[in-house]
Amino acid sequence: MGICGTAMAHVALLLRQMGHNICGSDTKFFDPIAGLLKRNDVTTFQGYDVERLCEIAPDAVIVGNVISRGNPEMEFLLNTHKFPFYSFPDFLERHLFHQRDMWVVTGTHGKTTTTTLTAYLLKTKTQPGFLIGGLPLDFECGCHLGNSEAPFVIEGDEYDTAFFDKRSKFLHYAPRTLIINNLEFDHADIFRDLQDVQRAFYHLTRLVPQNGRILMNGDDPSVTSLAPCDWTQVITVGFGEQNDWRITHFDESSSGIQFDLCKGEICPFPHISASLLGSFNARNIAMACAACYENGTDIDTSVLKQFRGVARRQKVLQQSNNFILMEDFGHHPTAIHATLQSLRHCYPAYKIVACFEPACNTSASENFQRNAVFAFESADEVWLLPAKSKLYSDKFVPTLAALNPNEIAQQLTHEKHSVCILSSYDDLQAKLNAEHLTHDKTLVCCFSNGPLSDFLNKF
Repeated sequence: MGICGTAMAHVALLLRQMGHNICGSDTKFFDPIAGLLKRNDVTTFQGYDVERLCEIAPDAVIVGNVISRGNPEMEFLLNTHKFPFYSFPDFLERHLFHQRDMWVVTGTHGKTTTTTLTAYLLKTKTQPGFLIGGLPLDFECGCHLGNSEAPFVIEGDEYDTAFFDKRSKFLHYAPRTLIINNLEFDHADIFRDLQDVQRAFYHLTRLVPQNGRILMNGDDPSVTSLAPCDWTQVITVGFGEQNDWRITHFDESSSGIQFDLCKGEICPFPHISASLLGSFNARNIAMACAACYENGTDIDTSVLKQFRGVARRQKVLQQSNNFILMEDFGHHPTAIHATLQSLRHCYPAYKIVACFEPACNTSASENFQRNAVFAFESADEVWLLPAKSKLYSDKFVPTLAALNPNEIAQQLTHEKHSVCILSSYDDLQAKLNAEHLTHDKTLVCCFSNGPLSDFLNKF
């Protein structure tokens, strides 16, 4: 139920690889996910229908976290218990995770890219399993069962599991190797504050066994505050001298990043080069490399030069002599800040325009508004699209207040940024057409984790 979500679709394909017969229902089917399901012969149904569910008579129903009370199929299951139902983390925990060497990649930002990088590097030496909450450009899809003796790498999402299980999904993932990229306040619809988020991550660390390991971002105080974890090995990764693994000699340009990755006095990974942008991606790569090394896997980092990343992450959609159009999945102030900072460094001759669509509960709330000046610090110009109109928050967290685009515009104008409030995608198209015609060098980066991507890819 809810099969066309990116994660749910990949769970469906993974269960199919495990030998199960899979079908699914949803209300909206968008490409490329809908096409992915069709190409893999997964039967899908439009809408929810109790009579159809009874005709199928499934052995198990997997309930996505978009499903809520009032859904007719869900109400039928709750009333009758005719068919057993599970969240996807619970079902996979019962039928897959306990059998595998689980590597769980977590963090407020970068976990999709880091999960993909880790699986990509492992594939140079073994046949890992993986489950990724995005669309990796170097794999056929975001899941693979892999060899049962090889690691299984999974993106560990801290968001809730289902309407009947409000714990973070990653608490079902049985990590032996745990990566914590960073830790900030996010998901204001289910977490009260930063301490609430830290509590969820701390509970996760308690699941790492004695013969496992935790790789932490040693530059992030919110992450290192989870230590000490005396029950297992803790390894820090980052730029600072205090880290066990250090990123040194970092450099970046519009063609990519270069750095060395050293452990103490030795340098197992010199001259790493990748066509990615930003120091944040250097850390993502460092986490993946260190995890492989600490687990005894001899990887080939030269393949990183060909690594294409994940869809909607700093993706160049159009490029000409004077105009570049990019899209990025960034929706948290820190992620947007880091991307714009990198673009400013890599494209010094360009006017940098940040176009922002507040499309989720947190980014469309005053939580983002409080950090808007920081988020757009490196932009010359900011375009604000309409925010998500209806905000949801759990009854046990403070009610979310909607952001005010006029107040954001005032804040940014005060800091000498040029700001434009757009009322529709038609307005955005007009702005993009105007920038396309100018002779000034301009880079427009559109930030959204919502429907803006569909518009941009048709522009």
